[in-house]
Amino acid sequence: MKKYIFFDIDGTLRAWPDGSISSKSIQAIAKLKEAGHEVWIATGRGLYSALNMGRYAGIPQVIADGGRTVYADGLLLKDEPLDEGDVASIDEWAATNGIEIGYSNAFAIHTSSAYFVQAYDLDETILVSWKRKLDFRQLGPLYKIYLRLPKDSPIRFPNADRLSHHWTRPDLCIIEATYKERGIDYLVSSRQLSREQLICFGDGDNDVSMFDYCQTSICMGNGTERAKAHASFITLPIEQEGIAYALDQLHYFEGGK
Repeated sequence: MKKYIFFDIDGTLRAWPDGSISSKSIQAIAKLKEAGHEVWIATGRGLYSALNMGRYAGIPQVIADGGRTVYADGLLLKDEPLDEGDVASIDEWAATNGIEIGYSNAFAIHTSSAYFVQAYDLDETILVSWKRKLDFRQLGPLYKIYLRLPKDSPIRFPNADRLSHHWTRPDLCIIEATYKERGIDYLVSSRQLSREQLICFGDGDNDVSMFDYCQTSICMGNGTERAKAHASFITLPIEQEGIAYALDQLHYFEGGK
């Protein structure tokens, strides 16, 4: 049976902090495609960054922005940006409270703050565009908002109870979707797939809902305890070629045509 296999990027395909994808993982992905399976990126990263990483790994099809966007065959198949009213409320709140802010569209992170330029300076797959004066209304559809906001700050942005967000640093909050499974569900509906065909790889808490959705979920050995608890198979850590190991152990290199 043909399988649809979804790979998270950071901590799964891509080691941190050096940012490399091992040649063995790239070879394993090529073998999956040769066997007739379909391979996808499923990431919280922005579309532009996901496509950059996908090209390097040999995976041109991506679910990005935490499930908000689905891209394949040169087409944006699913596009679910942030609500403009929510963005406007947060933009006004940030200006009132002196909070540094950035926005991500399909092409880059846009900001007037040097903080976000420095925060992503070492990641060559992420483009940060700096302008002294920035109007989010000129950026088109937006998928993430970046706030320089301490995790223990008593102030909260508008609709914080409703909008998914997390901290990647003690003072860097990202408002973004964490439902990669919605992107996968789009494919299931549009291509009439069965859950039995779905396999996913991940390592973090933001992969849990994807793990629960797919028939087979594989957590990297370096994954979080919560992610491991929701996985159907725990493989070796990324440093020990966990992707190739799991695919071999579960016999996914066999034909799926």
